[in-house]
Amino acid sequence: MGEWSGPGAIAALCAGTLSPLLLTTYASGERGVAAVGCALAAALARLTVNPSAGPPALYEKALEQKALRNATITSDTNRAVRIALCATYVWAAAVFAWRMVGAGSGGSGGSGGTALLSRAAAGVGASTLEEMGSALGAAAQLALVWIGCFANCRVGTLWGSSGYCGQ
Repeated sequence: MGEWSGPGAIAALCAGTLSPLLLTTYASGERGVAAVGCALAAALARLTVNPSAGPPALYEKALEQKALRNATITSDTNRAVRIALCATYVWAAAVFAWRMVGAGSGGSGGSGGTALLSRAAAGVGASTLEEMGSALGAAAQLALVWIGCFANCRVGTLWGSSGYCGQ
């Protein structure tokens, strides 16, 4: 087992947490949100790991005691970046759902003019095999949209709670 500190661990953490954001923003065409998320993740990595800085020479006893009482172990800048990452992930989830379900692009949903929800609901009264197949495909797409939204909201919640609590 390798040590979980340093650039390798940060790269693994970034890859794991950025993958839902990158996949959903690619699918919804929100390249700007992906760029903001990557920039914030890079800033957080830089704030979290600073290999060139050694241990501090002097400790401020009062500041250390205050931090211990409040259980706040990150800087205000680090916390702000984490909260901004939370907002980015939640925004990406909302835009992804909006665009993929069909409401964000004039009801097209990228599927020939029929919204994804309408196609999935059409399976209830389907009379032909083709209609049933279309409805099942739409239901599978809806499941993937839900998974993408859930993954983004989950990671966003992690960033938001750690930013709010300062841990």
